[in-house]
Amino acid sequence: MNAKRYVASPGAELSAAQLLDELDEQQREVAQHQHGALCVLAGAGTGKTRAITYRIAYGVRSGQVNPENVLALTFTQKAAAEMKTRLESLGAGQVEARTFHSAALAQVRYFWPQVMGGTMPNLTGLKATLVTAAGTRLGMDLGKVQVRALAGEIEWAKVSLVDPPHYAAAARAAGREAVADVSTERVAQLLDAYEDVKIEAGQLDFEDILLLCAGMMDEREDVARAIRNHYRYFVVDEYQDVSPLQNYLLMSWLGRRRDLAVVGDAAQTIYSFAGATPEYLTEFTQTYPEAKVVELIRDYRSTPQIVDLANQVLAQAKGADGKPLGGTVRLVSQRETGPAVSWFAAPDDETEAKEIARRIQALLTEGLKPCQIAVLFRTNAQAALFGVALGAKRIPFVIKDRVTNLAGATAEGGTGTEDDEPGGVTLASLHSAKGLEWEVVFLAGASEGWLPISLAKTAAAIEEERRLCYVGVTRARSRLIVSFAKARRDGASQEREASRFLAPFWPRRSATLRRSSRH
Repeated sequence: MNAKRYVASPGAELSAAQLLDELDEQQREVAQHQHGALCVLAGAGTGKTRAITYRIAYGVRSGQVNPENVLALTFTQKAAAEMKTRLESLGAGQVEARTFHSAALAQVRYFWPQVMGGTMPNLTGLKATLVTAAGTRLGMDLGKVQVRALAGEIEWAKVSLVDPPHYAAAARAAGREAVADVSTERVAQLLDAYEDVKIEAGQLDFEDILLLCAGMMDEREDVARAIRNHYRYFVVDEYQDVSPLQNYLLMSWLGRRRDLAVVGDAAQTIYSFAGATPEYLTEFTQTYPEAKVVELIRDYRSTPQIVDLANQVLAQAKGADGKPLGGTVRLVSQRETGPAVSWFAAPDDETEAKEIARRIQALLTEGLKPCQIAVLFRTNAQAALFGVALGAKRIPFVIKDRVTNLAGATAEGGTGTEDDEPGGVTLASLHSAKGLEWEVVFLAGASEGWLPISLAKTAAAIEEERRLCYVGVTRARSRLIVSFAKARRDGASQEREASRFLAPFWPRRSATLRRSSRH
């Protein structure tokens, strides 16, 4: 049964009963479970943000929770702002919606004078200078690419709660050897030197904020008591992306209470390389045996054709233990039937890009707006060729190149930012497309070597690539076009094959294009 739609007059607040009336059966279950542990397994397009914001609002409107005692947590400033806006529209504007980093930073700043004394050090969002200085101290001449990779490795170690003495063993166990062509032992030394340089510079990084917040609560019972008295109910969105450090802080905030609601989908765990782990989600009922588990399976986003492919891609997914991946759901489309998924192979990259541009031009002629269309691919390096092809046809486009770390800090680039309302076709990597949707999606470069990427060597890395493929498929609302190029350039002898995740579903009579030179 589809949810009823209640249209409130401007400024009107929905009653508790009206809030429930706007939800489907499973979303209503989420809303009505106000106390104790709750685990919501929410597939792509199932209205998870709606479910959790209505749950919070229902608790407030029904008088079951004090809005000032609720902390809603997510991973990006945009997601937190969207949640806050929704809560305000539902009459629950007093509820705090923050990133982990934002919540921890506010607490550290508040308690710093009484716990640490003096002035709080400056917060830096750029590790490059510190990493370079640490390398120089060790006699290492690091290039820009190495500095960037090692800065990421420092973040991974800190959010994974791995200190320098234990780094080498942990890195080997995680398949992270020879990062930036530097031995694990040398990286461990760099971790130590980095901390020394940072302290001497009087600076803190984003991971320090989470560590300091948890440390203050560990060391000072009065601080822990004050925070736990203020925040009594916790809601965590995208729980599959939580890191060991974030989860440790969350447990510190909770104390002995069990009022924790988490929402996630292990099928969309695509940040393992940065320290995220779905284990806290998949093992939630082991930690909280009494937890209520609700599955949101009704996909309101995509057509049955797209949902069917998504389910098939995910059917073979495995977890770290090699067993079928838990913490996922099988989606059921709530939309009317749509066009079949389209497939084509091109002889080379240029031909693939030109064909995608041609098809986009045809879609625009049909009446679609450029902002309703996206071209998704595995790496940012692939964007340029598609940009050239679109530019040749004077089709406007924006390049979404966004990396979000687990502490909540962001680095942005390209012609658009997260808060922009794009006016052109979106060109985006699969990582930066997570959480977004378009009417039409071109899933380009769907070949071995790109998806999975050739750098993915371990079974765990391959499974992460499968989940990336799943994320890409589920971004499409009405039409999905899958393609790959058999060679990098015209005349190249080495042919690529279709991605192993999609090859079993590739129709035998799909289009195979001629060289771009013959267009």
